[in-house]
Amino acid sequence: MLPKRPNGLNEVIQVFGDPRPLVNSKFEWERQSLTTIPLKHPLIYAYDTNQRIRRVQAHRLLAQHLADTLDKCIEASVPADRLKYGGCYAWRAKRTSAQLSLHTWGIAVDVEPGENPLGEVWKDDGKRLLPQIIAIFKAEGWFWGGDFQGTKDPQHFQWATGV
Repeated sequence: MLPKRPNGLNEVIQVFGDPRPLVNSKFEWERQSLTTIPLKHPLIYAYDTNQRIRRVQAHRLLAQHLADTLDKCIEASVPADRLKYGGCYAWRAKRTSAQLSLHTWGIAVDVEPGENPLGEVWKDDGKRLLPQIIAIFKAEGWFWGGDFQGTKDPQHFQWATGV
């Protein structure tokens, strides 16, 4: 069963836990909160297109759903070279603030980052993220960074709002 999609940092912490006390023990956060799930269909790694991603690491409550959503994109005939995987889990701050990114929780994923940079408004020009990918992720319950009120992040999908 999928966890409720939280709204705001307090709900993210209630649903997925709080990594901040473990800043000096990231291995403990990773051990207790993350898992690795194989993909049915390998993806191209966005930062080295000669490599293939065969598994995803994400929060244990959401990892299978992330893998299933990515697989649904391929099964819906999205070309692999238009679904380059930028990653999910990464312990880091948001690029626009000092607050932790939802990537730290393993509940955010980037797709096609080179073609969909942070701060640029998405447009259906045949080069950006395919509308089909956006539709599949939204249908699966993910919140799209192209819909952010502030700085747009069209490469980004997350399992939370208001953060």
